[in-house]
Amino acid sequence: MPSSSSPSSSSLLTPVARIGARQHGVVHRDQLLAIGALPVHIERWLKTRRLQRIANEVYRLPGAPVSHEQSLQVALLAAGEGAVLSHRTAVAQWGLDGSRPSVPEVLVPADRQPRNRLVGDKTLYVVHRTRTLDLLDVRQRHGFATTTPERTISDLASIEPIDRVEVVVESARRQRLVTCQSIERHLDRIGSRGRRGHRDLRALLHLLDAVAPAQFPLEVFVAQLLRSWPLPAPTRQLPLAFDGRRIYLDFAWPARRVALECDGRRWHGDDRFETDRDRWSLIAAAHHYRIIWATWRKVHERPEQLLRELQLAIATAA
Repeated sequence: MPSSSSPSSSSLLTPVARIGARQHGVVHRDQLLAIGALPVHIERWLKTRRLQRIANEVYRLPGAPVSHEQSLQVALLAAGEGAVLSHRTAVAQWGLDGSRPSVPEVLVPADRQPRNRLVGDKTLYVVHRTRTLDLLDVRQRHGFATTTPERTISDLASIEPIDRVEVVVESARRQRLVTCQSIERHLDRIGSRGRRGHRDLRALLHLLDAVAPAQFPLEVFVAQLLRSWPLPAPTRQLPLAFDGRRIYLDFAWPARRVALECDGRRWHGDDRFETDRDRWSLIAAAHHYRIIWATWRKVHERPEQLLRELQLAIATAA
């Protein structure tokens, strides 16, 4: 029973609401105890539906809308002190192309073993543990503690194939969030020897450092495809002058006047696609280039056909 000097249940509802307002409508049991609530208060609020239990010691306030941000907040609160958004969730937080998680992923200190179940035994979040996480690896992103882009990429390399990691790296480079050198410095600092995926990541960084960042995921997939075939190395983002402006060829073999352009329909819509095709026809005529088009479907469903078409164009170019 609460003592006569304890705050009343109703008087605590205002500070509880303030906490919930800052945290997308959810609160942790420790936060309730810190403002003077007693276990009996919490049980009363649960019985009267002033709180809804979401996970172990995490509660939603009545009327709080369910949202993506709320799911992130719940994961961090449930995972406990020191937890940060990481891996594929951090990719999404930084607005990078690539993997999107079905549930939040969090990174916690190695000695932590938080429960990751919702009420009803649904998975609340994915837990990753680490012995190497310090303040240099964490930033606030959209109001949540999140691994830095460099740490996000190095963590992702330990769980994803390197071709998928390349999409994320190129997106981060394009947005000027990282450089190949900044990722290398991070790997050196945390000591990447023996870490899963880091040897492949270092090899990828060495390869990418010599070229301009890809402009969208399809360009990354095309670059990977070209590296798998015995073709002369292309020039990436070759500048050409046209109509008083500078335009860039995605992949070009200048000596042969052959270029490979990534089809923009998937990214720009049909109207933009038609305009681009007309424009590129004029550019090709002005600079005497033959342009091969790499569509999303051809790259993923008929890659050999695209490569043979390109190989023939290079071999027969005058």
